[in-house]
Amino acid sequence: LDFLTYLAMDSDEVVFGDHFDAAVVFQKETMAELDDICDAVQNRDQSRRHLESFPQHGESMDIFYQSPDWTWEKGANVLTAASLYAIKELEERIKEHPCWASNCYQVLADSKLQCASFMSVSDRFFDSDGQLKDIDSVLLDML
Repeated sequence: LDFLTYLAMDSDEVVFGDHFDAAVVFQKETMAELDDICDAVQNRDQSRRHLESFPQHGESMDIFYQSPDWTWEKGANVLTAASLYAIKELEERIKEHPCWASNCYQVLADSKLQCASFMSVSDRFFDSDGQLKDIDSVLLDML
C-alpha cells in the first residue's frame, strides 16, 4: 500500500463525518429561506405571496420540527425517541382532525378518492406496528 493510496482511503467514520459536515453546511445555508417560509405562514397575506412564489409547492403543508432545547448558540437533536414519538403523535392528530378528509391531498385508490399518505421522516423510524426502530440504525441506513 503506497502513501497516496493510504491517503485516498476513507474509513466509515471519515465518510460519516464528511456527510455530517455537508448536512451542517446545508442547514446553515437554508436557514434564511426557512425563516422566510415560517414568517410567511404567520402572516396570511405573506402566505399567499409565498405560495405564488413557490408554485411547485402548491397548496401544501410543510412541517418543520425543532427540538425544544435548540438555540442558535447550542444545537439540539430532534431525532430522539421522545421527539420522534411527539412527531408521530402530532401527525396522527392532524389525520384525525374532522376537517382533514376534506382538506387533504386526494389520490385515487380503490376507485375512490382518499387522502394521500404523509411524506414524513417519522415513517422511517417506526415499523408497521408503530414501534420505534433503532434510531442509529435508521440514520446509518439513510447515508
